[in-house]
Amino acid sequence: MSEITAAWAPKTDWFHGQSETQLLDAFLTAQQAAWPDSKFIPLAEGWKRVRRDEVVNVLDHILARDLAYRIVQRDDGGVYEARAKEFLQVFGAEAAFFTNADASAFNWPSGTDTWSWTPATTSTFDLGVGAISAEYVGIYWAQSED
Repeated sequence: MSEITAAWAPKTDWFHGQSETQLLDAFLTAQQAAWPDSKFIPLAEGWKRVRRDEVVNVLDHILARDLAYRIVQRDDGGVYEARAKEFLQVFGAEAAFFTNADASAFNWPSGTDTWSWTPATTSTFDLGVGAISAEYVGIYWAQSED
């Protein structure tokens, strides 16, 4: 089963003249305390900018499926889904969104069930979304072992 974390903070606490991807790397690696058994790896050029509708598909994959076996897994009473909706609301329509995977693979039903990604953790599998708005920076991330 995948472990999921979502975190965001005021952008002013993190932005120090970096590029968008440097800002996301700094924020992602700062989340290390949430997963003490895994190490975060800066993605640098591994971040892929995606549209909001693609972010919804990536979040749906994180919420609905085990990353290792891609089987439907969630029965959490809607807790993670509510957190994902809150995440999207916090960042709003004008936010810049990024992921570490080929987001087109998650465009169900026309997408494939095969996807590639740039690892952001030392876990066997990980998938996530980074977001930057005028006010906030944040991540919604899942990791899993097989």
